Amino acid sequence: MQEPELRPFILSALILAAVSCSVSAQEVRIGWRTDGSGRYPEADPPIRWSPGESVAWKTAMPSWSNSSPVLWTGALMIVCSEPDQVLGVDPHRGSIVWKQSLGDVSPAYGVRTHRSNGYTSQTPVADRQRIYTLFGSGVVAAHTLEGKRVWARVVERPGHGWGHSASPALGGGRLIVHMTDLIALDPATGKEVWRQPAKEKFGSPVVTRISGEEIVITPAGDVFRAVDGKPLARGIGKLEYATPVVQEGVVYFIEKKAKAVKLPEQIDGAFETVWTARVNGSRHYSSPVIHNGLIYAISREEKFSILDAKTGKLVFEKDLDLGEGTNSAYTSITLAGDKLFVGTESGTTVVIKPGGTYREIARNTVEGFRSSPVFFGNRMYLRAFDHLYCFEKQR
Repeated sequence: MQEPELRPFILSALILAAVSCSVSAQEVRIGWRTDGSGRYPEADPPIRWSPGESVAWKTAMPSWSNSSPVLWTGALMIVCSEPDQVLGVDPHRGSIVWKQSLGDVSPAYGVRTHRSNGYTSQTPVADRQRIYTLFGSGVVAAHTLEGKRVWARVVERPGHGWGHSASPALGGGRLIVHMTDLIALDPATGKEVWRQPAKEKFGSPVVTRISGEEIVITPAGDVFRAVDGKPLARGIGKLEYATPVVQEGVVYFIEKKAKAVKLPEQIDGAFETVWTARVNGSRHYSSPVIHNGLIYAISREEKFSILDAKTGKLVFEKDLDLGEGTNSAYTSITLAGDKLFVGTESGTTVVIKPGGTYREIARNTVEGFRSSPVFFGNRMYLRAFDHLYCFEKQR
């Protein structure tokens, strides 16, 4: 099977990051859903796969994880495994090229979590020099791209017994982690730079820009300047489980009580509520994707909703009725090329044509997963419970 050329991924990722987060060429960073948007408009992956169809390779993992893979270069993919492992994987062949454990810094066991959450629900983030991982034990670590540990430390223990799942982010020259506080670390040393009270949620902080300065927005709607932690706003939105999504100067908080907030043009300006709305479903573990003026969301019990991004008005809704019970849809909705990918814990993914109604193209099943897929070229990478998969569209 011919292997795709992955080296252009660095440039593609840089363009994605520049569009959605307005970062400069010197600040390339890859993390959860690659750039946080869940959009891969240049991808052309398969729409049909199974354990025996469209599989370029699959690799057994040491243990399960909810963390999404991070495709960093043509020679490196980063994945995590319970309870404290970080792995470097060759994305061409799926071979594990290095593996490190953080159990010597602080054992994960003993810190309370939920069996569906574990200790590795956090997706790593990487810059040009290092890979940064955060674990439910409170351990934060930095490794080189070759897998050598640079530093590791316990930053703070999670504040509740349901486990921690907020992924780290990079912004303002800081490594941002959200435990019971929002904490900024020096990426080179792990030394704490600033700390601010910010209510702990399951979703992740996001980084964007206002008038050239990077800011951090938490799921609870608290906003801080990334470089020094200066508070800019409190409670502009509220999410319990999902992560805010920023697009074209608007931050969207999409759960049962949804809200869109326009970012100010100046760093000291006011945040303006554009609309509020109610979305069907009791909880939204999954974060939405926004495409061509529409918001696509799914609740934990598979209630699929389409909203108008300008008004918040409900355009369409449907119960996907995959028969998997109340807690089913953890993975975030993803756009690859001109298709939406909506996955469930059972291992079933429906492929949908974007638009104002529901047009299912395909339905595929492998082993279960809670992570979000990553796409590049004609490949789809999926971190399932027992294996890391690479599905490939045949040319």
